Amino acid sequence: MNYFLLVAYLSMIFSCTSNPFWQDGERGFPAISGIATAEQNEFNTPIFVWIKELNISSYTQEGGQFSIPIQKSESNENIFSGTYNVYFFIHNYQMDSSSFNLADGYFSEIQDDFSTKGEMTKSIHLKNLIDGKLDLSFGSNQLNTEDSVRMTFSFLTKSDVQIQAYKFFFGQFENHSGIIFKPMGTGEPIFHRYSTTNSSGNIINDQMITLNYLGGEEVVWEYLIHTDSVDLLNVGYEVYPVYFIAHNYPSGMMESLGLDSLQNISENYFRMPSTIEPDFLSNIQNN
Repeated sequence: MNYFLLVAYLSMIFSCTSNPFWQDGERGFPAISGIATAEQNEFNTPIFVWIKELNISSYTQEGGQFSIPIQKSESNENIFSGTYNVYFFIHNYQMDSSSFNLADGYFSEIQDDFSTKGEMTKSIHLKNLIDGKLDLSFGSNQLNTEDSVRMTFSFLTKSDVQIQAYKFFFGQFENHSGIIFKPMGTGEPIFHRYSTTNSSGNIINDQMITLNYLGGEEVVWEYLIHTDSVDLLNVGYEVYPVYFIAHNYPSGMMESLGLDSLQNISENYFRMPSTIEPDFLSNIQNN
């Protein structure tokens, strides 16, 4: 009796199209998880989390938690080995990083920042570089399309920092440039850079410059905008300054954010998280 039971059991196993104990295509590939937070992050701005060598990214959720599967597909053929660097990024904060090691697609026993189950052993806490706010300086949140208006971006540096920004120079006159209007609702953001025409009819454009500040400086940038040169709709806008903190960006990170060029600013600028406060433009009045 036992002989016939054994024969039937073995027949069932070998007649299966796949191994019942190891199903093809169901191999469990690892994921990394942990907590990353930022100081003075009152609005809980998500942190961008990016695995450089795999070009896989995500953003932190409530409480700073993140979880990223490190397998691009469900195929068993993609086996990874080596050290992988994880970067944590908010634009106006110091960037931080950690790393994990894989051997044949699994976490190796040799780890510094993660457990062998992919759990980060020590949470990340980003340090603030600059803290500030844009202010519409024309005494109203309504804008007349024939106005020339000023705006200010006031910020405090928390550490030594190098910033790239647009600035306009014309004789003794100079002002900052580079403002982005983000519609509150649907619609494309509008990027504005200041320019003017001289007496010879030549267009004078702004330029990208590099500014260096020490920690503890109170800084004010002033902007001038000819509103008839900005094609704004009669909707509400969030208004932000455009600037670039000179982080030592790892290769491929800016492209992963969709920012392949500092000259090509679009809605991808907002994929780069920031805690800088915008001001709000509630109404456009056309004359």
